[in-house]
Order: sequence, then C-alpha cells, then structure tokens
Amino acid sequence: SGDVTTTYQQFSVNLNLIGDYYIRWLMAARSGGSFYFDDIELTCGSITPTPELQLVDNTATNQNCGYTIDFGTQALATTTDITFDIENVGSADLDISSFGITGDYTIVSPATPFTVTASSSQTVTVRFTPTANGTRTGTITINNNDPNEGTCTVDLTGVGYTPAPEINVEGNLGTFPDITNGDITPSGTDNTLFAAQFIGSSQSKSFRINNEGTANLTISSITIGGTNPGDFTITASPATTITPSTLELLEITFSPLASGVRTAIVSIANNDSDENPFTFMVQGTGNCTSTSTTISPSSGPIGTVVTVTGTDFGGSTTATVSGISVTPTVLTATQLEVIVPSGTVTGNIVIVNDLGCTSTNAFTIVDSQIASCEGTGSSPSDIFISEVSDATVGGVSYIELYNGTGATVNLGNYSLEIIGNGSSSGNTLALNSVSLPNNSTYVVAIGVASSPDYTDPGANTCSMTGGNGELADQTSTIGGINKKDNEHDMIRLYHTASVIDEWGVYQDNDWMDSTIITGDRGFNFRRLNTASPLPNPTFNINDWNVIDWVGSGLSSCSTNDYTDIGSFDFSVGIPPSITVEPNAPSSSCDLSATISVTASEGFVGGNSLAYQWYYSAPGDAGWTAVSNGALYSGATSATLNILNTLTLNNYQYYCQVREDDATCYQASNAVRLTVDVVTWDGSSWSPTAPDNTKVAIIDGDYDLVTSPNGETSFSACNLLINNGNELSIGNGEYVSVENNIIVDGEIYVETQGSLVQVQDSGTFTLNNPSAKNTLSKSTAPLQFWYDYTYWSSPLEDAQIETALAFSRASRRYYFDASLFNDTLVEVGNTGTFNPGQDDIDDEGDDWVVQSTGKMDPGTGYAATHDNIGFVSGNQYQYIFEGTQANGGAFNTGDIYTNIFIDPSVSYNNWNLIGNPYPCAINAIEFFNDNSTLLEGTLYLWSSDTNVDPNNSGNQGLNFSQNDYAQINGGGGIASTNGSPIPNGYVASGQGFFVIGKKTGASSGAAYYTSPVFNNSMRVTGNNNQFFRSSSASLNNRLWVNLISDNGVFNQILVGYFSDATDSYDGMFYDAPRNLSTGQYALLYSIIDGNDTKFSIQGKSEASLNLDEVIPLGFSTTINVPTTYTLSIAQLEGDFLTTNTIYLKDNLLNLYHNLSASDYSFTSEAGEFNARFEIVFQDNSLSVDTPLLPSDGLTIVDMPDGSVKFKVGSAYTISRVEIIDLLGRSLYDLNGSHSEETYFLPQLSQSAYIAKVTLSNGQLVVKKAVKR
Repeated sequence: SGDVTTTYQQFSVNLNLIGDYYIRWLMAARSGGSFYFDDIELTCGSITPTPELQLVDNTATNQNCGYTIDFGTQALATTTDITFDIENVGSADLDISSFGITGDYTIVSPATPFTVTASSSQTVTVRFTPTANGTRTGTITINNNDPNEGTCTVDLTGVGYTPAPEINVEGNLGTFPDITNGDITPSGTDNTLFAAQFIGSSQSKSFRINNEGTANLTISSITIGGTNPGDFTITASPATTITPSTLELLEITFSPLASGVRTAIVSIANNDSDENPFTFMVQGTGNCTSTSTTISPSSGPIGTVVTVTGTDFGGSTTATVSGISVTPTVLTATQLEVIVPSGTVTGNIVIVNDLGCTSTNAFTIVDSQIASCEGTGSSPSDIFISEVSDATVGGVSYIELYNGTGATVNLGNYSLEIIGNGSSSGNTLALNSVSLPNNSTYVVAIGVASSPDYTDPGANTCSMTGGNGELADQTSTIGGINKKDNEHDMIRLYHTASVIDEWGVYQDNDWMDSTIITGDRGFNFRRLNTASPLPNPTFNINDWNVIDWVGSGLSSCSTNDYTDIGSFDFSVGIPPSITVEPNAPSSSCDLSATISVTASEGFVGGNSLAYQWYYSAPGDAGWTAVSNGALYSGATSATLNILNTLTLNNYQYYCQVREDDATCYQASNAVRLTVDVVTWDGSSWSPTAPDNTKVAIIDGDYDLVTSPNGETSFSACNLLINNGNELSIGNGEYVSVENNIIVDGEIYVETQGSLVQVQDSGTFTLNNPSAKNTLSKSTAPLQFWYDYTYWSSPLEDAQIETALAFSRASRRYYFDASLFNDTLVEVGNTGTFNPGQDDIDDEGDDWVVQSTGKMDPGTGYAATHDNIGFVSGNQYQYIFEGTQANGGAFNTGDIYTNIFIDPSVSYNNWNLIGNPYPCAINAIEFFNDNSTLLEGTLYLWSSDTNVDPNNSGNQGLNFSQNDYAQINGGGGIASTNGSPIPNGYVASGQGFFVIGKKTGASSGAAYYTSPVFNNSMRVTGNNNQFFRSSSASLNNRLWVNLISDNGVFNQILVGYFSDATDSYDGMFYDAPRNLSTGQYALLYSIIDGNDTKFSIQGKSEASLNLDEVIPLGFSTTINVPTTYTLSIAQLEGDFLTTNTIYLKDNLLNLYHNLSASDYSFTSEAGEFNARFEIVFQDNSLSVDTPLLPSDGLTIVDMPDGSVKFKVGSAYTISRVEIIDLLGRSLYDLNGSHSEETYFLPQLSQSAYIAKVTLSNGQLVVKKAVKR
C-alpha cells in the first residue's frame, strides 16, 4: 500500500529503419518503495502535438491534480499568499480558459484566459483571507485543454483565528523559570525572593515579560501594593507594547524601610483577557543596622518624662518601660518623650522605631528606700528568693537570693532545685560555702554556656552585660527556666533537706498562664518587700511583681532586662506614704509656680516627716537636690516655691518624703514645669512665633511702626521687654497680653496702636528707673486753637501740665458733675430763659480749670491747644510718657472712676469720664458691666462746627451741642455731615460723657459712685474715629441723614435687635437727642406713647417685615425758603440690604424710593410728627403700569412765561401742583395728556417744587427754578 504516482514521458523519435528493434529501460539505483512498469505504447507514424498540464508547488515539487495547499493558521481579516506553477510539459500550447475557486480564497494572479506554451510555466498566486475562526477549506478548479486533465482541481485548507496576546512572566535568571499568575510563595528559584538587606541598602532583580500570543501585549501600568509597598520600587519599566514572540524586562529594587519580613504584590495591568492583572508576590527581609539611643534622665520616680534621642522616630514608633507599654510623644524624627507609668520598676526602656529597630536603655526607678525605716515587723527567718529572670534570647536565667535575717548566713548548707516542665524532681545545684552578710544579695546564673558564641544568633548567649551570667556570684550550665506551652518550670530553695522557699507551683506545667505573661519571650519575677512570710515554702503569686518583657513579640537580646539583678531593698519598717501627689502648674505661662505634696508617717509616733525636693534639668542624667535661693524657697518643706520660672522650662521635680534620713523615704511622682518662652532677638522669633499661651521676651527692638524685619502684631501670655530694647506699636497694629507685662526697656504706642491686657489680674510693671512706657496721641484736625479735645490718661500718675503740655494752661478743664444744674432753657443765647432742661448748666460753673495736677485714671478732661504757633487744619501730637519717677505705668485691670448722681433732680446727671487704657475699649461691654450705674448711651465730642453767637451756652460764642456723636447698644450716630459714624468703640486717651442712672439710688440724696473699666473691655483694633462697616453684623440697622441747603445736619439710627422692643427700652437702645443741640431743624424717631425725640431707637427684630412702618418726626424753626434732604447714610443687615426702602410723605401723599435717590422737600416752620414714615412697600402704584424713570419728567420755561411739563408718550399727566420753598401750595392744575403747558403769572423768578401726578398713580417730584 502507499501512494502511487503515475507519470509518463512521451518521446518522439524519427526512425527510417526496417526490421526488428529492441527498447531497453535503464533504472538508476533507488531506495525504498516499489516500481512497476507497464502500459507501454508504441506508435509508429507521425504524432499529433498535444498539451500536458503539470502542477508544481512552491517547493518546486511536481504535484498531481487534486493535491492540497495548506495555508496554516491565519488571523481573521488578514491575508497570506501562496503560489504554485502550472507547467506545460506537452508539445502543444496549454490553454487555461478559467479558474474556479471556493471558500475564503481568491486568485490574485494571473487573470484568465491565458496560454502556457510548451515547456513553459505560469505562476498562480492564491490568497487566504479567513472570515471565521476554525478550519476553512476551498477548491481551485483549473479549466484547460489538456486532453486527459481538462478539469484539474487543487484543494485549499487553512485555519482562521482571532489574534490575542498571552502574557507570561519569568524570573530573569538561569532557565528563566515561569512565575504563576497570583503566586504568593516568593522563591529564590524564580527571582521573587530578595536577599536580606540592611535598612538603607538595596538589591535589584529583573523579570521577563513575554508575549506568547498572536496580538500585541499592552502593559497599561505596573503598580506595587500589598503589605509593604514602599519597600519595593520599579527601577526599570518595560515598553508599553510588546509584540508577539518578544519580551521586555522589568526591574524591581528592594530597599527595606523597616526590619523583618517585607512583602509586596506586583500587579501588571495588561490586555490579556484571562490574566489581567498579572500579579505575584515579592519578598525580602530588612535588617537593622546598629541602633542606639540615649535617654535623660536615666532614673526617676513615676511620672518622670524621659527624653529619648535616636533615629527614625515617627508614627509607628513604640515604647515600653520595664515591660509596660506606653505611648511615646514623638517630637522629631530624632527625639521623643515617654512618661514613666504607674507600676514601673527598675528595668529597661525599650524603643522600637519606625524601621522596626529596637534599642534598650536601663532606667532606675526612684520609688522608696526602706532600709532604716522604723516598724514593728519581724525579720525573715531565713534567706529567700528575691528575683528570678528568664532571657528573651538564650537560656541564661538569674536567681537572686537575699539575706534579711539580721545576721550573716553561710550558704554551704543551701541548695537550689530547678524542676522543669511540671515534673516532680529536677537538677540540684549546691550553693558555694560563702558567708552572706545581712541585707545582701547572692546571685546564681544557670543556663550559662561554657564556650559562648556571641556571633551565632541561635546560640545560648547574648553579647550584652549579663548575657552569659556575668552578673552572678555563682554560675552553672544547668538549663535555665522557661515558659513554653505546658513546659513551665519552678525553683525550690533548700536549707539542708528542707524546702524553705519556692518560686513557681510544684508539679504544675502551666501555672504561669494565670499571670500577666502572654508569651515565652522573657520575664522578671521580683519579690515584693511587703511579702510575708519570708521565706515561704508554698509559692504565692501575690508576693511577686511580675514583669513581662515582650510577651510573644520579637526575640531580641536588647530586651533582656538585668538592671535590677543584685539589688533588693528590704526592711521590716514602713516608709512614709504620700496621700496627695504633686500637681504640675496649670499654666505654661506663669512666671512663678508652687508644687506641693501631702504625706503621712509610715510608723506613727516615730521620727517626724522631713522633705527634700529634687530637680532634673533638660539633658541631665540624674537629679539634684533643690536649694533655697533666688529661684526657690521651701526646698525642704511640703511646698516648693519656684520664684522665677523663665529659665526653668521643662525642669522636672519630685519630693523625697523622709522619715529619719535618706535611707527611709517615699518618692513622690515627678512633675514637669512647662514654661513656653519665645524670644525676639531683633530679627526673628525663636523657637517659634508667640501666641497667647507663650511668654514673649523682647531682646531686640521690635518695630511695628516700620516693620523692618517683617514684624507683625502678636499675642502672648506674658510679655517681658529686656533692658535696652524697645517695643513700638504703630497705627493699626496691636500687642495683646493675657497676663503680665514687665518692662525693663521701653514701650511706645502710636495714636491708633493698641496695647491690650486681657486678664483683669494682669499686672504692668516698670521694672527699673529707666523703664518707660509712652502713648502718643494726635488730635483730630483742629480748625481753631480754641477747639476742644476731650482727653483721658492711660497712665497711673500722669500730670496734666506734662501730658497736655501743648495745651493752653488756662483752658484745661475737668467736669464737676456736682455743680451741674439744669432747670432752665435758654432761648438762643439771648439770656432769656424758660423753665425746663436744655442739657446746659444754668450757672456755667460745671467746667473747672485744672492747669496742673494729677489726671485721675478713668476721668475725662477737656483742653484746647495753645494759640501760640497754631496752624489751622493741623493735628497736634500729645505725649503720655511714664516712668517710675514721673507718670507711672500704663493702667491695667480694674479702674474705678467717680461719678455724681442726684436722683432728686429732673435733669440728666452728666459726668465726663474717659478710657484709661492704651487701646480702644468696647462701649457695649462698658455699659454691660455698669448697667446699674449708667444710662446706656455715651457722647463723644467732635468739635466739628465753629462757635456761634446763636448757640445756647454760658459764653458769648458757644459750640454747638450737636457736635456730640452718640453710641448705645443699637449703634452710633455721627455728629455732623461728613463726620464718621462711631463704630461702637472708644479710642485710647478719649474722654466722653455719660449719664448717671437715677434708678440705682437707694434714697433721694445725691451721692458719688464708681463705674468700672476692666481689661475685658479692651480690644486690639478700632482705635480710631473712622467708621469701618462690618459685613459680619447680624443686626439690621438704618442710618438716615437730614441736611439742608443752609447747613442743617441731623442723623438718626433705627436698629432691630433680638432683646429690644418697640417700646422704650432705656438709653441702652433708645437714646434721646441732646436737649440743647443748637439746631434749627431736627430729625428724630418716635416711640408710640413717648413724647421724647430719639436720635437712636432700638426695635424688636420680630417687627421687621414688609409691613413695618417707622414713624419719623421733623421740626424746624427756619422761616426762610429752605430745601431739606433726607437720605440713607448707611445700612446693614440682610433685610435692609435686600429690600427697597421707601419714604412716605403723608403731606404730599407720595412714596419715594429712598434706596435709589435722596428725597428733597420744603416745609414751613413747625413740628411735624405725622408727615414722614419709612416703609418697605409702595402701595400707590398700579401693578400693571411701568414706572416713569426718575429723570422722565421734563420742565421747560417757554418764551411767553408759561411752563411746559412733559413725560413719555406712554404716560398721562393728571395733576400738577406747584409748591414754593416755604411749603406753600401756589397752583393745583389738572392735566390729561403726556405734555401740558400752563401760564403761571404768580410764580416769581425763584426755585419751586413741581409735584406731578400721573394717571397710573405715580408721583414725580422735581425741583426747578423759574427764569
């Protein structure tokens, strides 16, 4: 069987022979298969030429019709071309008439028909373009003129597939082992396990990312996550695109950030459909380099703050003190603090930093000494086990024995039995025959290596003091004790053959499970000196202090704690007991402090208690006994007085309460003194900027006037200005001090600067004769030398002739309220009087000249500038300078000032007082603190207008009483047009009038009382007379001005407050106008049922809505033509700033949008309390008709003397009223068009008011002048 190939060869030979001939067939040597020879045709005669088709594949191999062309695998939508030849082995032309082809195949070339001549060939190109996955078949049919192969076919086959990437990751080493996707078992064989590295060192490994697929592999990202992602970094990344059958390298570097096993997950995001992301774990181990720390102090009682200096401290750093976990306070990466907790015994402070590296320092607890204490107890009957330790690493165990019998004991008859794992017997160690004195220890070490190997981590020893029994008096290689599960050990102490003491429970292999010990990593058992009886042949856990070193944590030689081995304090006496521990001073800014302890005798009736305080300064290793002197008193008493804390920041203190001497005491807990001090050296603060919890020291000039070194306002809890240095506070700047100010140098405060002390208990001290404090105050611009300024002194002992040296001596006054009498009203300074009140003294003797003498703090004074050298419009500087000898210190704390009240009189009890501080005060706070003594309004003198002979008063020329601005709980009003609205504060050095409250009197007799100023009223800003609006105000307040074209000015304020009513609330909210304003026209608000004219009115905030009506009163005595104007001076609050404010003129029956423009009107003389109202709705307008713009009315004088009134064509004039400036109606005319002309013969050439009413009800008022 097998393939049979049939071929033939045609030969043509011309023979001209006659006879028989033979044909010989010669066959060359061949191997395999069979050969058959038959069907020989011989044709004699001439032969007809014929074509013969022969197929030849692309390997030049002849093929028969029906053979198969295999295209292999091909991606969908891509093409592959394969060729074969059609060869003509005949003698005639081979004609190919056409091709037929099926399946996902096409003929690329040649086109049919075509001819292949004899002995020639034609190459045919076939293309495979798969349209679906899987095997794709087809057939080529070659139609030709070969007589026996006229239809020759060729089979076609190929496999279509969808291209896809295939990721494979290998370790880049050896034979490139594959890494399985999701592998979490790092191994060195596939490069995923890094070698251990010291922290700070690194190792890099690379990996091969192969694309074993048929499409491009896209790497979109490579990330590192898992437990310790920061320890592994990508240091070489592959290309984003990996073509099929190629690879890229990925390099990862291991740099451990901490000690121990470190792992991370490498995640390769890619476009492999079933391996995205491709993940695997990498692992390495971080090793600590040598880690060391230092501590200070290295001893101390409970509560001691221990400063630890080392490296790599941070949020993961942990600490233990004698095995007790504590939370460290990390100060910097190289420094932290731990507080020694209750229960601490002498042991180790162990720090594990952010890298996981451990450091250990021995710490000695200072608690008590009892050796010489008195008592009634009996001495131990024999020696006993006083301490037992088990190592964290290694097998060494210490057994400490103590002799407290009162006599020397020879140890030759004593032995120790170490019984392991709960057994009934164990190894016995006979003690050396040595004499052990009373109150002495004998230390035995077991588990000691005979040939210690300190370099082998698995060895039985540690390379530390005591690591192989060096602290022992006797050593043995008997195995040490331990606490493995169900393998707990115990120790017996024998005297001859008798058990006299035990550590551990006999034949109990898990007895330590009931203790605090949580693991098997080492511990201490220390015998309490209060244990009884001693020794005890039956173990009692309550007689022992148990210290668990690290539980089941990391084993490390550094955690072995041998600090107390060989030291045991024992006595039958009783030390003193502390009943109240010291408390740290409550404030970090106090300049002095006291620390106290309370104790009782341990042995009542014995030696008396004695005290000795100790301190440890920052950086000290230990403690020093406190001595009395400049810094301390009470060093040997129950209360330690620290006289000056400035240089003692972070000093720590404790007290030894003694009974007998230094060998019988109980130590108190330690407390730390915190004094937060910052210092200005002339260019910068150190260590930080000040705030109100820090003591600020000025040790270089601090200039807030020009700020040459970036000086800014600041707060402090205490302020010290060193000798030779100056603090200068410029305008708009402040210094605020919670408590005390001590000046050895100088303080200078400018006019609008502020020096504030917050607590009333704060003191201000000029600390030496050269110390100085100065407030510089500038007057307002003075028009005339005789303009008055109201003053108040910020100094304790200012002399008026010094402080007001530039004033005219004969015009320095104080106000004597007891001389003020007001039962008459003067008529216009004419000397004619009527009964009543005008707020002017009837006799004119209330102002008293004081040319010299003390300016009492809190008292107000008035003075004019000297007329010599006076220049109008200038501001003049006055200096309030104080030293110990002259002027004194700045006022601070409670300042009381006298006022006079006569409850029997009908007039106001006016008193002139003043701000006593070098800063502004809050007027509202002042009234709140003095509400029982004062009415709630203060009056600030502005002297804005010149003297006038028509102003009422006691002189020929008098100032206008309207020059007083007012402040009460509702706000403030200005004194004159253009002057600022008071902002609710009284500037430094400012005097002001108040009214004494008569209702506070217990009887009708006149009396003096004393309102108080205090530091709670002082503020760091607002030390000026210029209004500054506050967007933060929650109250709705409206200021309205009245002015006239002949100089009238009035201002009123209406405010809405939660605790005010629409009725009279007293002067805190409802302030009346000064009775002698000297004004010819007044604007005021009206309270129903009250005939007082109010300049400030407070109303209930519940009343403020769109229906609210505010009645305004207006009065005038002016008889000449005058135009008055009402305007909004200022407003604030959500309601008033979002709603339109209208003025309703009831006389003219019109509404005017006061929010949009001022309102001008005329009036005859008289009082009009029903003419004007402030409202918030215009009820006169049709809702359907648009308003005429305010400039929509045109008034034109015609040549014939008539006047034309014109509005837009959309409007109709229905009425025109002409009013003169005295308020008289001259014409009342009707109209019916948008343009009206009237002949007005009675209208002279003067100003007039045109009141035009439109048909839609809108009223337009315009002032015009008749030509």
